[in-house]
Amino acid sequence: MATPFVAFCLGFLQLSIGLPAAALLVAGLLLGRGFACSEPVDGRALFASMMIALVGCLLGGQGRIVYAPDDWVVRDAVLADLVRLPWPPGYLLESGAFVLRAPVGMYLVPALVGKAAGLWAAHLALLLQNTAILGLLLFRMAGRRPGLRDVLVVAPLFLLFSGADVVIFLAKAAKAATVGAPAPWPWHLEHWNGLFQYSSHTTQLFWVPHHALAGWFAAVLLIRWREGELGSPQVLSGLCLALLWSPLAIAGAVPFVILAAMADLRARKLSLRAILGAALVGAATLPAVVYLTLGSGMVERELLISDPEFVPTYLLFLMVELAPFFWLLARSGNKASRSELVLLGVLLLAFPLYKIGFSNDFTMRASIPALALLAVVVIERARAAARASRRALVPYALVFALGLATPAAEITRAVLFPLNPPAGCDLVSAWRSSSFGGFPMSTYLAPVRPETARLLRATRAEAPDSGGCPEVAKARSAIAPPPTTGSTFR
Repeated sequence: MATPFVAFCLGFLQLSIGLPAAALLVAGLLLGRGFACSEPVDGRALFASMMIALVGCLLGGQGRIVYAPDDWVVRDAVLADLVRLPWPPGYLLESGAFVLRAPVGMYLVPALVGKAAGLWAAHLALLLQNTAILGLLLFRMAGRRPGLRDVLVVAPLFLLFSGADVVIFLAKAAKAATVGAPAPWPWHLEHWNGLFQYSSHTTQLFWVPHHALAGWFAAVLLIRWREGELGSPQVLSGLCLALLWSPLAIAGAVPFVILAAMADLRARKLSLRAILGAALVGAATLPAVVYLTLGSGMVERELLISDPEFVPTYLLFLMVELAPFFWLLARSGNKASRSELVLLGVLLLAFPLYKIGFSNDFTMRASIPALALLAVVVIERARAAARASRRALVPYALVFALGLATPAAEITRAVLFPLNPPAGCDLVSAWRSSSFGGFPMSTYLAPVRPETARLLRATRAEAPDSGGCPEVAKARSAIAPPPTTGSTFR
């Protein structure tokens, strides 16, 4: 996570800002220390974790041996522009000059590879980078010293973790059957209402790997804190590093860091060295915070409580997405503290209340760390139940089985839909040719203003391709519109 941040400092920022920021980052990490794992590693378990991660990334469309979800039209374009254009990429639109303003952490190292060896090398580097990060995260989620069996059980369960979205589909299919209406299978089961969703881990990995990896990284840091391997200042430093991957996912982890810091303060575990290290890392990330908020006032925001459909949708949402898991936790003890579980529950109840972005990115992304922690705790309890008796495992098996339909739909679509190779178009052309074409680009572009020039390197604004992006249009026409766009599944 530190390497992309240094690349951002030196490639995007004015050198008078970027060089001091990079120096502060390195100094803070050296001063804080503590990220390295000193435990012995089971080589077979680590290899299995990496292979599971590779399969997950490949099925999600990385490497393009199977169909990639719609969002990859934009991700491919961002990577292509970072390879082809000077940093930061600039765009000349009808309304003026704009600059790329997005969570670019996932793309920067692969883009550097692409500048040296071409765009396909960048895509390969992206696959290898994300596989390595995901493999390490899955390995650590399997336990403090996981063996092969631990990884083979925990890693698939974590990646397939999902709410019981299929219940909504079955209910609507049964209702449609009473009047003889068709009920086609929706490839994206989470999108059963138009207000919010808690994405399955498979969906997160397939559609938004940068958000998923950042949120899961935050969850692993918090798990290491819970087990005494890290202090809260080191967790905070880690979150700062992941900010460029997903600011919303990191925002969702901040309340847990505050809880950890309060616990460390009561236990007198905070050291001046660790606090100073975290302060330096935090100071180093301030330019990135400013960058990520450039032009953010143009992004759609809304308090959803005022929506007339909110209350019934919200209550049904909680019953489907959260109630089964908290019912399981209520039946048994757990390793997480009571305060952690209370905070986890409060956050997951609160996230759907507010909307950011035309597709409500806030609820989907800010919830990632909390959902990951929930998954880890539930899997821990399921394994403990399995050791006690087969009968005790039955409720867990039923809840997990209900959730399997959602990742199964994602995997099935990846295998059955026609292959859609990366288009290589610029971001603006790809966006306008994609299913997002009717929405503003404010989540990816910020207007060039005086404060932009003071922060970022000067860049030449490029006009988008006047011919659009025919590769994207061709790929869209090769598949039928997903059933979730119809009112049957809204």
